[in-house]
Formats: sequence, structure tokens, C-alpha cells
Amino acid sequence: MTLRLSTMANIGAALAVAGLAATGAFAFRDALRPLLVSDETADSQPLRRTSRHLVYRIPREGSIRFALSRPSRLVRITTQPNIDPQDWASDRTWIYGYRAILRDADARIVAEHDIFSRALHPDRLRPFKRPVRFHRNSVTKVALMDDAVIEAPEPVATVELAALAFDTGVTSVDARLYERVPFIGQTALSAFRRRTTEEQADLARADAFPLDMLSDAERSALMTNRWKVVGPLGIAGEDYEVVIVYERPFEARGEGG
Repeated sequence: MTLRLSTMANIGAALAVAGLAATGAFAFRDALRPLLVSDETADSQPLRRTSRHLVYRIPREGSIRFALSRPSRLVRITTQPNIDPQDWASDRTWIYGYRAILRDADARIVAEHDIFSRALHPDRLRPFKRPVRFHRNSVTKVALMDDAVIEAPEPVATVELAALAFDTGVTSVDARLYERVPFIGQTALSAFRRRTTEEQADLARADAFPLDMLSDAERSALMTNRWKVVGPLGIAGEDYEVVIVYERPFEARGEGG
């Protein structure tokens, strides 16, 4: 239904809409305020081009457990240590360790690995390759991410991560566990085509060619080589600790970046 208003009514309606818009804008701003970076953080600037994802803290005592959607011989683990601000300027690398225990569907240990990583300070990378990761409202620094791919001798159903020794300055270590997406051949191509245009573009963002120039074989490979995040077992806050990490590309700040 179309309404025709007089000139005065139009003015009144416009003012009312402007008032509502202003009220809505303030309410929207207040609702978003918790998502902004606190002024006290070193990385306090607008969150443009910023993404966020969940990571899971490896406990100092006990372990955190992940269950794969189906038994697999390949798992991938990414870890990133959180650094005490007082230690951030004094060191360029931090060594930390964790144990990965892989079990089959009967809870039998298939493989066990002690993994030690040397995390780099972001300044050791060239600026255009340097990701900026941070926690909201926290002065704790996040070192660069490490990546480990484990091939088990037999299919595994669950993976446990337990903390080992940490360098001084490493306050905690966050992790994500991935399983290989079970798509091959025509199944992979069909799975790619079922994705939205935005999802397809996201999968192909690292390719040298634009999405519309990729062959079917290349599109199939994008799905075949994809890893999917696996969530931990249990209840958040009781059985494991979940943390939000923000990430954005490096941007020069003031003089010298």
C-alpha cells in the first residue's frame, strides 16, 4: 500500500525517521561496543578487515579431547602461544610443547607424539605477511601460529592435547584441531558446486586465478585438500576453555608502521 503525504507531513515524517534512526544508531553502537577493542590494548584501532575465530586453550593440568566426525589417519593441529607483555619485547621466539594422543574408536592409543614448537614474534615476518592477532580487552600478546600435520598408522577417532613445558613468558597456548574433509573426485566437485558464490570465492582466495577461470579439476582439488575444524568434547567452561581470537592483515600505523 502506498501512502501520499503533504509537504508538512513529509517534513514531520522525515524528522521522526531521523530521530528513530539516531536512536537506533546509538542503540546499535551500544550493542556493538563489547566487540570493539578496548583503548587500553596495544592493538586499539577500528576492526576493519578483521575476522574472528574460536580457539581452545590447552590446559596445564589434564587434557582437552576432540572427536573426529569419522575415523581418519590424518589430523592437523594449529597452536599459538599467548605471551606476557613484559616478555614481548625481550624475546623474538618462544618454545612450548604439547602432547598429542591419538586413539581409535575403542579408545586404544594408536599414536602418541610430543610436539615442541618455536613460535616467532610477528615482527620477524615482513609486514605484508604479518598477521595481527589479538584478544579483545586484553594486554596479552599473541605470537605467530604453528602448524603440525600428523599421519597415524591406523585410523583414529579421538585426539587429546595436553600441555608440556613452556618457555618463560608463555602464559598459555591455544589450539585448533582439523580433520581432512572426506571429498574426492566427483564428490568433491559436487560439494564445491553446492557452496554459495561467497563460500566458493573464500575457498579459492589463495589461488592465482579468479574463481571463474578455475577448471573443474582445480575446483575439485580445493575441496579435496580442505581441512575442517573439529570442536572439543564436553561442556564449554567446564571441560574446556574457549577463547575468541581476532585477526586482521598488517596495517602500517603512524611512522614506521
